[in-house]
Amino acid sequence: NAVFAPAKGHAWHSSVLTQPACTTAGQKEYVCATCGKRVYEAIPALGHQYVYVKNIATCTVCRHQKVQLNVEMLYQG
Repeated sequence: NAVFAPAKGHAWHSSVLTQPACTTAGQKEYVCATCGKRVYEAIPALGHQYVYVKNIATCTVCRHQKVQLNVEMLYQG
């Protein structure tokens, strides 16, 4: 007859493998200290954090820039 021990359950420890950026997701890893199982989870991209100066928007994180045109600028001579 086989003897079975009760399950101990997982004891997860997490670490960030890749930090998320403005346009790319990061990755987090969970490792069970009991059995060594590994599980991975995506960390969503952060998105740009724009600061507007006149008609130019600059991301404060990655320095990406975009031009914002408004209707009044199109009709100025």
